[in-house]
Amino acid sequence: MIYASYRGLCGACGKDLNIEEVEKGFCFNEKIPLCKNFEQEEVKEFEKFFKRALGNPLRELQKFWCKRIFSGQSFASVAPPGIGKTSFGTLIALYFATKQKHSYIILPTTLLVKQVVENLKSFTKNLSIKAGFNKEGEVTICYYPLEKGQKKEDFQSLLFSCKYHILITTSQYLTRNFSLIRPKTFDFIFVDDVDSVLKGSKNVERILHLLGLEKEEGKWINKNSSGVLMISTATAKPGKKLAVLREALRIDVGSSSVNIRNVFDVFSKDRSISTLIDILKKMGGGGFIYTQSTEEAEELLDYLRKEFKIGLVTAQKKKDYELFIKGEVDYLIGTSSYYGSLIRGIDLPERIRFCVFWKAPTFKVKI
Repeated sequence: MIYASYRGLCGACGKDLNIEEVEKGFCFNEKIPLCKNFEQEEVKEFEKFFKRALGNPLRELQKFWCKRIFSGQSFASVAPPGIGKTSFGTLIALYFATKQKHSYIILPTTLLVKQVVENLKSFTKNLSIKAGFNKEGEVTICYYPLEKGQKKEDFQSLLFSCKYHILITTSQYLTRNFSLIRPKTFDFIFVDDVDSVLKGSKNVERILHLLGLEKEEGKWINKNSSGVLMISTATAKPGKKLAVLREALRIDVGSSSVNIRNVFDVFSKDRSISTLIDILKKMGGGGFIYTQSTEEAEELLDYLRKEFKIGLVTAQKKKDYELFIKGEVDYLIGTSSYYGSLIRGIDLPERIRFCVFWKAPTFKVKI
């Protein structure tokens, strides 16, 4: 037998794993079975917690993520939309809150912040947890942007006090208000859509600070037990900014892949309003229409609102999105830009049935 040693890969003690330990399935350092690390009682407890909150059992992939988080491993989850990355990250944060641990959920858009907050309201109700949303409770959930009627002063007071279990903001809020969040360190940080975080070049370093890591002589040092970072994305691209994550947390973000999905594709050479109206009538409600610009979206809205219950969603106008969720609007128009409000992280399978591209999506490049 050829002797082999695998550096730092023992699942039980985290030290080197030799071939004899592999064959016997036993860690010589800790004197425990190697598989014990993956049969944690906490994993089983979270499975029950997840099912009570959502009504569905954990998928095998989600169970794998769960094991990594409870073993203290930071990692990147690159998976297509619909797998359940956002729901999983949200429920891990809520589970940790019941254990008096602290989490930060970073999202790409304000629409997604509202969606996650609404999901948490549903989850806490299903779990019979007395939660305070932007106010103290059994589980205190602090989030921004605020809902109608909430005062910014109350939110900032709660933020300054650090007396909250879960913080939810956009990545843009992190960029602009890091100094307000900085006094707090987190046990778990969930980044939904790493691309939006990387738009701010300093955001990766900000996240590392919030996990409890410190930078000394150009290197990131983990002096105490730092928190766990989970990066979620469907379209991540490796780059120089991610080298910091490789150095500090030994994680990397791989490239994205294209998957076949159950989507009905329609192509028409005739790009006219009458053709678009015919498509909408045949397909029925529950559609998104994507344009190349906000100006084009507003023009299209003026034509279509004569025949359809239709709304517009842009970075400044989001009210119609709520009407779409309630079923008061059948269609939404938005731009097809990479970070458009109707592009990133929308999770409404019960309402969205199809989409139409009024023109081909474009990428704008600064020269």
